[in-house]
Amino acid sequence: RADTSLDRIIHQSVRVLTDRLFEHIRPFFDKLVKRKWLNNTVAFEEIIASIKQHFKKFRRMDPPPYQTLVGEVHRRVVVEYVRAILRGRVICTSSKMRKRMAFRLQDEAKQLKGLFKDLESDSSWLDSLICHLADIIHLEDTPSIQMEVAVLVKEFPDIRKRHVSTLLNVRGMVRQAERQEILNVVKDFVECGTAAAAAMCRDRAVFADIPIASEVHCLSLGLLRLAMSVANWFSERRPRARPTPPSGRPDRRVSSRRDAAAGNQPQEGEEGATGTHRED
Repeated sequence: RADTSLDRIIHQSVRVLTDRLFEHIRPFFDKLVKRKWLNNTVAFEEIIASIKQHFKKFRRMDPPPYQTLVGEVHRRVVVEYVRAILRGRVICTSSKMRKRMAFRLQDEAKQLKGLFKDLESDSSWLDSLICHLADIIHLEDTPSIQMEVAVLVKEFPDIRKRHVSTLLNVRGMVRQAERQEILNVVKDFVECGTAAAAAMCRDRAVFADIPIASEVHCLSLGLLRLAMSVANWFSERRPRARPTPPSGRPDRRVSSRRDAAAGNQPQEGEEGATGTHRED
């Protein structure tokens, strides 16, 4: 009973400390995996800096509670990062954009791995997750994506078909036949699940904490990609603003307005020119 009570106290304390940390860093997770995120590292850097600052105090804890705390923080950081990816706030519309996004995900995954290694986290099984998602986004041929999904499902058994479907939306995959071939991999693994895999799910819950409210229909995704492409095309070809006249040459229309305000009437020879300016 004493051990049970102590474990309960430790887990309650860990939850309180973890919640306090996430009160500081959660707003920065809301800024990840957006259009601005592709060119701006500030939000991610703030997350890293805040975790380091908090753990300067947490390191004073005894080893068993500390390991429980750093392991839970590690897990929740990865969960929130994956949640940001699966929100679908960035939809890749080209191979170039997929490559760019994948490289950014891999870079930040590497930084998270280094951070929690320095903090002596025992949850190294989390390190590969973001890299798997980045590879699925980056790979071009369906068989390679299927193999990567199979590895992902094997290492993280609580993933479900809707999670992979949402990731394919982020990747910009709209062809239904290709999507179904990839999603069948998830279905086959889930149907072949064992009691051991179910036990692993409870110990290594990641996707179970990331509910997917609804999936974007394939047609809707295609229309979204088309709209984004058209918007980018128009923005690139939008005419520039008309340059202002040099300071040494006054605007003829402004001069005409000043003359009118002063009560000056155009001379007979000037009437035609003035009329032309007014029509302009």
